[in-house]
Amino acid sequence: MNWLPISTSTRTSPEFIGSEPTARATWLCLMLYCAEHETGGVIRDCASWGDRRWMQTVGCTKHEALLQTDLYRFRKNDLVLWGYDPRYEDVIRKKRLGGAIGGKLSGAARSAKHESTPLKDSFKDSFKDSFMDSLNGGERRGEEGRGRDLKPVPEEAGLGTGDKYEKIRSIPQADLAQWAVNFCGDKLDWVRVYKSYISVIGPEAFRAILEQFVGEVYSGEDCRNRGAALVARVKRAVDDKRKGGTK
Repeated sequence: MNWLPISTSTRTSPEFIGSEPTARATWLCLMLYCAEHETGGVIRDCASWGDRRWMQTVGCTKHEALLQTDLYRFRKNDLVLWGYDPRYEDVIRKKRLGGAIGGKLSGAARSAKHESTPLKDSFKDSFKDSFMDSLNGGERRGEEGRGRDLKPVPEEAGLGTGDKYEKIRSIPQADLAQWAVNFCGDKLDWVRVYKSYISVIGPEAFRAILEQFVGEVYSGEDCRNRGAALVARVKRAVDDKRKGGTK
């Protein structure tokens, strides 16, 4: 313990008030030693200590430790102190144990938090991986193996070095469908579907939808099935276009 529990009533107790000042000062040094080392108020096997040992260990002389006083006395080879309550040590040990357990649990929780990325952040990380894969022509990751048969975006696509929007804007119109398939991790059959949609709404309208969709995925929108989500948006644009053409 780094503190000493002494009641204010100690000052008027018969044991303290009836002892000489030297014994009181020695008792205080002994109490501090027991509290620091949590001895339970007993200094064991100290009867044979020399004067130097007493001074270096406790802060009193051997003569002072051997004084006849009610504040402390020898019991065989052990020096037993009056007024020391060992129950405080039990309280400190329990708090210390609780703190150690709490620290381990807290550390485990922090580790679990870092290892278990929140859902929104997981989509951001997923987007970053997939976005870079699609730009670099890599295969799309996943346990289901979707996208393993995809062609990379051709190098001649001329992708820029700016942010994601600049890169999307720099994709040639002929490669928009392929890029969308790579990004969503869909099968190659969807290239033909996207091209059919592009023929209705136009390549720049499709590019605008793709830019918005990519931005939302990057910001953490819940798009677990990217292909279905993107197709739904494009189909709405196609339907709107066709309805507008029939008016």
